[in-house]
Amino acid sequence: MPSQSDAVLALAAIAGELPAAALRRLIVSEDYRYKVIADLKAKKLIKLFARDGVKGYRLTAKAKELLLTTNPARFSFFLTGNADTNKLHTEVTRRLRLHRNAEAVITLLHAGAALFPGEKPALFGVPPAAVSQPPAAAFYFSREMKNVGEEHLKIRSSRASGLLLTDSELLLVYNTGANLMKWEYQTELRCKVLMTTRFCQDAGTILYPGGQARALMLGAGMDTALTLLDSTGGYKRQFFRLDGAFERFYFAPNTPGGETQVKILCASEIREALRQLLLSDLQPPQPGLRVEHDALRGDGVPVLLAYEFDMERLRRFRDSLQMFGGFGLVVCFDFQQAVLEEYLAGVAEFQAVSLEKVRQRFGI
Repeated sequence: MPSQSDAVLALAAIAGELPAAALRRLIVSEDYRYKVIADLKAKKLIKLFARDGVKGYRLTAKAKELLLTTNPARFSFFLTGNADTNKLHTEVTRRLRLHRNAEAVITLLHAGAALFPGEKPALFGVPPAAVSQPPAAAFYFSREMKNVGEEHLKIRSSRASGLLLTDSELLLVYNTGANLMKWEYQTELRCKVLMTTRFCQDAGTILYPGGQARALMLGAGMDTALTLLDSTGGYKRQFFRLDGAFERFYFAPNTPGGETQVKILCASEIREALRQLLLSDLQPPQPGLRVEHDALRGDGVPVLLAYEFDMERLRRFRDSLQMFGGFGLVVCFDFQQAVLEEYLAGVAEFQAVSLEKVRQRFGI
């Protein structure tokens, strides 16, 4: 088991610059957090870089040399060559992008996704025969995706942080932070099509037969979800909006609750068990009903299971209820309820599921 100091160094290597505020997600105890950082500073392994009101920790040259010497296979991808994580960025926009990627990486790490080379099979830049399904959830960084070949030129301006492979889904991962990210429909659609073609259709590299790439948006907190759901893209439609590029577009906050939500998304057995548990007292869905739903309550009210927080399904659910009238029931996690109550005000009532009880029941 790596020490907390090792974890901080590893994540600083992955991120290029680790946002100071993110350290509380790695080390919960404030006193111990200060102790770890003070020790790393004393050993001259990290340094604090503060400019434009943005604070982040960077590896020193000594730390990079140490990591590359002790475990080159693990860290060479991040700490050598022209990697973005190996550059000393000073522009605030580039640093904030590194910080957003760092927040996403922490969420995925806590959700159990493999991150480092050696922990996951290579998918890009290898012969088709070498492509294989990861034994567990695995995340591939956008720079890894660029090794897909000449076709990477079609997606080089994509905002995706990378690609998450679960045991049942292929998810392009984005992190909008606390604000709406810039969004270009055609670019993200090409990215989706390229990943779908490669891993769901091409005979030599197929991992998800008959499937298609979906998306996961991460954000600072649940308030961000409401901003995303209500967004029309801004005056010039240059910012994120739900535009139908992805059939499923999940949202999860970069919080402990969001980490558990992503962990459930990564485990189809838990997803199905939870789904069946919540449907056990409900009636089957009604084919042809004009409202998006998963089941019916005894009185005929359509029920939507919203704990996965699929923004496209939520939008369709609200739009159909507003257009055709009626009322729905939404089942969600307790930490999601307040935002959904605001988004679906007047068209739905809510049943909150305790996230803590789900953690205990399924051991997550």
